[in-house]
Amino acid sequence: MPNICRNSVEITGDTKDITKFLNTITKKDDNGEYYYSFTEASPMPKELQNLHQGLRTIDGVRCNVWYEDDDGARPMLDITKDELIDKYGTYEPISWQYDYWGTKWGDMSTQLVSDTTIDGKRTVQFWFESAWGQPFILLHDICTKFSLTMKNTYDIEFEEELKTDTYPIENAEEMFNEYRNSMRDMRSSVRDVV
Repeated sequence: MPNICRNSVEITGDTKDITKFLNTITKKDDNGEYYYSFTEASPMPKELQNLHQGLRTIDGVRCNVWYEDDDGARPMLDITKDELIDKYGTYEPISWQYDYWGTKWGDMSTQLVSDTTIDGKRTVQFWFESAWGQPFILLHDICTKFSLTMKNTYDIEFEEELKTDTYPIENAEEMFNEYRNSMRDMRSSVRDVV
């Protein structure tokens, strides 16, 4: 179970940009209830959505990644793994989430706290949880895609320090590439041990 990061984000932009953002992240569940999901602004590729990770034996074949859908469970072929690595840098859904959201699951339990408009600028405040830390890549992507600015005040379970970051991030691509390379190195070293 990860340490939970509690995030309070204040997002500001032109009314039309905030409206576009809200329309993107507002979804309806199977019961007709509306909910918010920041990951809808930068969704996981469909090719990775029905994949599962772990160790499993399917029809006598031991695998660490498999498809599971209405057709049942089946191991992923090595050629498919290579294609996904070429396309996304990984074939593992959780690795993709770390690489493109900056945390394990993106946002969870997301709630709209306030929505105000002053002089043509609209500000919305959300509260949400995330795993291990803030989804810093996702928050940056939201700001750049929707022409918004954001301030995230957050704390991580069992840490005493309250932190604040602003978005978009300067030199983001350099920082993100360094982060992704370190995550890939870590995953590679873990696979070598296993």
